[in-house]
Amino acid sequence: MPGTESPQRDGDQLLAAAGTALGRRAWEDALELYEQALEREETAEALEGYAAASWWLDDVDAAIRARERAYLLRRDRGQTLEAARVAGLLAWDFGAMRGVTAVANGWLQRARRLIEDAEPAA
Repeated sequence: MPGTESPQRDGDQLLAAAGTALGRRAWEDALELYEQALEREETAEALEGYAAASWWLDDVDAAIRARERAYLLRRDRGQTLEAARVAGLLAWDFGAMRGVTAVANGWLQRARRLIEDAEPAA
């Protein structure tokens, strides 16, 4: 029956479609789908996907803003390893893409602190 799908399912479908578009390197399509997902609900997953699509479209400023927000959401959820991964990406963004080594080092140190007590993993 049309219109009976839950908002969560719609959001999951948008994220899946956006991830598929990202995998196809259809950056504009992915960006649009992530934007739609973010209009429904701001999630770390949607923000990270939005950041990836933005980065490939050479909008590093948008990617950084989205990753910073995703980092905060991951920390708020207690997702330490995921937050460390996002911090590492921010270190790359600021260092390699912006040449701001002090900020890049700050993000890298933040990532290291987050995982210092973690067990080694693949």
